[in-house]
Amino acid sequence: MFSLFKKKQDKELKQRFDDSYAFSTEQKKAILLSLFEIANSDHEFHKKETKYFQNIADFMGMRLRNGVLKRMLSREKDSLYKLLDKMSDSQKDWFVITALGMVYADGELIEEEFNHVKSFLLNLGFSEARVRQNMSK
Repeated sequence: MFSLFKKKQDKELKQRFDDSYAFSTEQKKAILLSLFEIANSDHEFHKKETKYFQNIADFMGMRLRNGVLKRMLSREKDSLYKLLDKMSDSQKDWFVITALGMVYADGELIEEEFNHVKSFLLNLGFSEARVRQNMSK
């Protein structure tokens, strides 16, 4: 009985995501590439980070078959990152919160990772105000 409710809830969440955030395929790739780099900022891709990463990929409808991530990582990163700067304000807010989720995914808050994410977001063109606003939530 509860699984039916969860499936309905997941479907509604997915619909809201699709309607509100409508990321292009290239933006989704840039988001995943960014999350991968954030997860590896401490040079370790923890199992919980892997699960979080896979959940975000699934949520966005991205299937990560063998070699997809490797091909993404070999692409010109700057061109993908420029796509993130072109996101709408609500998309940027979602991304900042999702990026912070990656920092916390392994259950440890390491200040180095937190500062890396902040620096990373600023380098991507996110405003200091947007980053600060979402990091304080």
